[in-house]
Amino acid sequence: MNVTKFEGLDGFVVMDLEGAPRAAGVVRLAPKVLLDGAELLARSITYGFAAYGVQASGASLAINAKPEDREAALGAFVAEVGPL
Repeated sequence: MNVTKFEGLDGFVVMDLEGAPRAAGVVRLAPKVLLDGAELLARSITYGFAAYGVQASGASLAINAKPEDREAALGAFVAEVGPL
């Protein structure tokens, strides 16, 4: 499992399978998203893909932001994940 921390905001990306041709998952925004929960979510998405024979990795993206900071955090998130 590969975990990459964002540079411009408090958050991270979890990719379950390195080298997979593609990945998909969910973005979670909360005051504190826990790493272990994000890892389990990415793994469960991978299992879902595997059940249907899809060669893809599960992913989970986390943004840690208080309610008053969400707008700025989302803007930073969009700028940072665009190249991905």
